[in-house]
Parts: sequence; structure tokens; C-alpha cells
Amino acid sequence: MRISPRRIALAAALCLSAVPLASSLAEEAGDCSSIATSVAEARKTTDLDALDRLVAQADKTDSACSAPARACLGRDAALGLLDAAKAKASAGGSSADVAALIERGRRLASPWQLLAASGDSLLDEAKAKHDAKVYGEASLTYQLALLDAEATPSSCSAPDASAQPSKQALERIYSKMSTALLLASPVKVATSRCGACDWLFLAGVGGFTPPTRPLPITFAEGGVQPTPEGAQAIAALLQCTKGAGWKRIVISGHTDDIGPDADNMRLSGKRLDAVKQLLVAGGFDGEVVLEPKGKSEAYPIDPADQYAADEIRRLNRRIELREAQTAAECNK
Repeated sequence: MRISPRRIALAAALCLSAVPLASSLAEEAGDCSSIATSVAEARKTTDLDALDRLVAQADKTDSACSAPARACLGRDAALGLLDAAKAKASAGGSSADVAALIERGRRLASPWQLLAASGDSLLDEAKAKHDAKVYGEASLTYQLALLDAEATPSSCSAPDASAQPSKQALERIYSKMSTALLLASPVKVATSRCGACDWLFLAGVGGFTPPTRPLPITFAEGGVQPTPEGAQAIAALLQCTKGAGWKRIVISGHTDDIGPDADNMRLSGKRLDAVKQLLVAGGFDGEVVLEPKGKSEAYPIDPADQYAADEIRRLNRRIELREAQTAAECNK
């Protein structure tokens, strides 16, 4: 999987606190201050071509814009494209036109608001087409949104360029990310120097910590042998248990609603045991607590969402991380 340089830059920002800028854009010397003023004006007048030109101008070596200032200008301009996308949607524009504006904004910068909107667009497309590959793109985009939320700069002159997502916004992004992740094939994970556990097995970001963390550990139909993708997810979980120094984890197993309760309870227990055996064989020496649930706890789905019957069954067939000791910071 190829990730653009801009996404790589976002991923590299993980585990770094949002660093205040050395000076606000208003304090930038000469040309850069003028560019910032022009970007703000272009947003007000919805001059999208001007936003493109201004960001390109700020990126020139003679613009007097520091790297943090250029980042803020890009975020400001990208959010101008998001404004235009929202206006287009409100006016009854096509989903394709709305998505095109969002993707145009992502070429300038990728603030979490724009990434979340892009994830929504991709998720809608995936649900309409029932396309596992597009679910993977949606999940990855939501992960990048969470990544940016963790490292959003705090001193951009445009308020929304420095805005932190609310707890409710983070909860929505994480919930949609989890759903898309469980329906994705292949599974895509945005990693950083902290490792895959940061977003695949999220401990928390901002004021939000998920109560459970659905994992993309899949098994052969009706069996207990992990699929190749499921084995990769177990390997990522193993990496996280070691890197974070976890000593105890609790995982639950869930099945779809086909078949007798007793059979499903046994199947979820056997699948959990298969996960545990692979973790132990891989070197995890902590306690692994297994909670078979069978079909007793269906995956929470918004009634307004239109998923195919086989997608609903796939969401119900899952492993969840329910409890784990997490490290205060990643291993450098």
C-alpha cells in the first residue's frame, strides 16, 4: 500500500504533542503575512482557484513562510474547500461533485475535519457499492483523521485550522472507522513510529477512549482457522502487547445469528482460544482473559445505515479488545 507524502507526514506526527508555533501567522515577515490575509479573503469569497495559487505561493522558498506557517496556510485553504463542499451538498449537488471538492482540498492539506468528511464520502460509496476495497479506503481515511486530531497545531491564525475535535466528534469518527475496518478487504492500517497499535488498538485520543475496540480478526467460514488477514491482525495485536508492555488483556468473541446459541458460544470460544494460542506462541507472557459471547451482543448499527445482510453478519463476526494495560507513551 502506498501512502502519499502528506499522509506520511501526518503519521510521523503521531506521539508528538501539538507544538505551538514559534510565531503566529500575523507575525510572519513580509510576504507570508500577506498570503495569510489573502487566504482568509479567498475563503470568504469562495475563490477556490485563489486558494490553490496561494498555497503554491507559500510553498516557494522565497515566500518567507516557515514550515509551521505553511502548514497552517494549507489547513486554512483546505478547510475553504471543505466549506465549498458543504455548500455544494446543501444546494443539492451530486455526491461526486462534493467528493471532488473534498479531494481537491486534500491536495492542499489534510486537517481532521476534511479527512472525516472524506471518510464519510468513501463510507457512503462503500455502502452503496458494497465494496470491501472502498471500506478499506474509508477506514484508512478515518484513521488519518484521528492521527491529525492528535497532532493538530494549536497556533494557526484561522480558528478552525487549530480546532480540536470534541469528544462526540472523536466518538463518531472512531465508530465509523471501526465499522469500515471490519468490512474492509484488504485491511489498511495507518501506522507511525509508535506502531500499528496506536489506531488499530486505540487507547484513546483527546477526551475520548473507546469502551471496546473491534479488531479485524477474521476466520475461515464456520471454522477456527484465522484467514491470512486475520493472522496479520493478530500479529499486529501481538506487536502492540509487547510494545506497550501489556500484562493483561481481555478479548471477547462474537458470531453472527445463524445457528443455535450453544453452537455459536462454542465457536466464539474456540476462535478466542486460537487467538490466545497465537499470542502466546508469539511471545506474549501476560494474562489473556477470554469472554465468549456467541451471538448475544450484535454489532451496534444505526438503523438508518443500509448494509447488506452479509455485511451485517460480517460485522457481528468479530473479536473485540475489551481491556488492556496501556503505556503512557510509545517506545521511541
